[in-house]
Amino acid sequence: MSAVLELTIPTVTSPSHTQLSCNGTYLAVPHGKGEVGVWSLQDLGFRQLDLVAHKKAVTATSFGFHSQPTLLCTAAEDYIIVWNIEEARHMYEKGQQIRGQIIGQVLGYVQHVSFSPDDALVAACIGSEILILDSQVERLHSTLEGHNSIVTSAEFCPHHKSTIVSISEDRTFKVWDLENSSLIYQSTIISGPVTVSSRPTWQKPPSQDPVAQDSLTCGDSEASAAVIGLHYCRKLRPRQDAMKHTAPNFLGQDSSLVDNLLDVAPVLIVGTTNALVFINAHTFETTSLLDFEDYIPSMVKDGPSQCNIPLAGSFAFAQGADKQQVWCLVGSLFQKSVDVLRLTVPAPEGLVHELESLSLSSQSVDDGASGEGGTAEISVLSRPGVREFPMESGPPISLQKKLEAAERPTPINSITFSDDGTYLACGLANKSALVLKMPGLTKPHSITVRHAQFYYMDKFILLTCGSAISMFKYHLDPTKDDIKSTIQGSNKSMEVFDMNVARSIRTIPDAHTRPVHAFCQNKGSPFVSHPSSAYDLFLTSALTDGIKLWDLRTNRCVRRYEGHLNRAYPCGLTMSPCARFIATGAEDKSAYIYDVRESGPLHKLTGHTDVVSDVAFHPHTPQMQCDPKLRTNISTQTPFYILKGIIQESV
Repeated sequence: MSAVLELTIPTVTSPSHTQLSCNGTYLAVPHGKGEVGVWSLQDLGFRQLDLVAHKKAVTATSFGFHSQPTLLCTAAEDYIIVWNIEEARHMYEKGQQIRGQIIGQVLGYVQHVSFSPDDALVAACIGSEILILDSQVERLHSTLEGHNSIVTSAEFCPHHKSTIVSISEDRTFKVWDLENSSLIYQSTIISGPVTVSSRPTWQKPPSQDPVAQDSLTCGDSEASAAVIGLHYCRKLRPRQDAMKHTAPNFLGQDSSLVDNLLDVAPVLIVGTTNALVFINAHTFETTSLLDFEDYIPSMVKDGPSQCNIPLAGSFAFAQGADKQQVWCLVGSLFQKSVDVLRLTVPAPEGLVHELESLSLSSQSVDDGASGEGGTAEISVLSRPGVREFPMESGPPISLQKKLEAAERPTPINSITFSDDGTYLACGLANKSALVLKMPGLTKPHSITVRHAQFYYMDKFILLTCGSAISMFKYHLDPTKDDIKSTIQGSNKSMEVFDMNVARSIRTIPDAHTRPVHAFCQNKGSPFVSHPSSAYDLFLTSALTDGIKLWDLRTNRCVRRYEGHLNRAYPCGLTMSPCARFIATGAEDKSAYIYDVRESGPLHKLTGHTDVVSDVAFHPHTPQMQCDPKLRTNISTQTPFYILKGIIQESV
């Protein structure tokens, strides 16, 4: 990430509590008493366009969404005015007086203004109310009441012009519907964590370790910095590509699972009083940091070649034609100036192209058929009368059957389906294995295995079951290369071993903030076919740290999923055979389903009476198995739940 100071605009008052605005083409800053200056970002050295109409200090400015014409709303205690920038420039060139359209008079102190997506309405935050005004004439559309304190901001939803979200100093946010003049949602009071210490900072002894002392100081300063600006920027597709991708191309013929997951990640820019923090919106990881105390290059005329940014009191962001460039207006907290920064947000490294040059092992693997090195794609198992897994099916959300697995309350630790989907096996806490026959789930047959060992030059397996001894013969096909790698982790790091070369090939340090308790590799099923690169994806889970999606050929986290409760018990997780959904257990007696492309939960499946310890997808039909972790003082039964998905189209 790089930053360049392009311009410093002097103001008559501190702009810390003033709403600045920028739309990627113009920027607007109240720089005089009642005056608003408009600069063109194409040439900041050119004289600004001054809009003079207010008699009191301008407190809020906002550009519209459309570029032809470009509308600018300015607000003060006397007037709320909408300006046409192109028309104002035309009047200025002809020497005529620049005039705007007054849409409100003497309404009070305006905290924030914003346009609707079609530029037809303007929302003005005045006191504890939100006034919806017509942007063409002086007419009040509606008034939104409900907050108990000053409304600090209100923004229209870019996808639904009749939906508006407001935030207030009462620590709540509300979602409104303008068409029905109703309140859709009201949040609870949002409060941050409170730290109480009996020893003040000045009484704590200094740390002897300079590294620890620096990290503590950095952490303290970061925790005390207020967030005063947010900007969500993403690399948009060209218009022609956007028309082609109106429907999700996930796992289509012209794309793959890896291509969709490793697409360019959106970046969330967080503006604090002393820094700009850039966060990957897919993984929630900090990618870069711009500290205002560091010196940055300056392009200000007659100024130093390098300078630092004073403490910020307000922000405004906008993306121009180049999506990697973000314009940032920084209003000083104490000084009377506004700094214009040009930020270059680095595009994430081309993971798709990078992964093509990486290999899981240093040696090529003989596929046993063609004699050439490489990994062959796994194809669908062909069986007469058996259909493939429905790739377009929805997630399993409806309850199909419930089964009592034991007479006494016994926790179920793990479950799994056989490759052909005809059997379901689960491990119980009473040291017994339970095997159920699908699809009817016939009466379970329980076998207590007390001892197991290889026998007669490892050609047989001996099992002691009660008073009986059973001998099983097994067969491993040496021509197949089913197991490519194993993943191990005993602390916060993970290590990947390639079974073909019998050595470690990857080490991922600090994969989670807590020890990893669950792994799941995308294995698909015999009834579905994926590109070979899709089988290099795997999931990890840790307490209080959510779920992370990784690729075996790189040490990077591709996506992160949060929204389920997992703080104390190691809940299991799994990926659907179509590789479109992720299921996990949770401690709130529910199972959660995620779309692999979204970080939040897609469905919450309720009905259990205790912690859901493990989940499993059926390899052939869109079903999912959930197992609860029961306690003896809660229930007298151990239920199974099989959830059947809804097929969206016939296969």
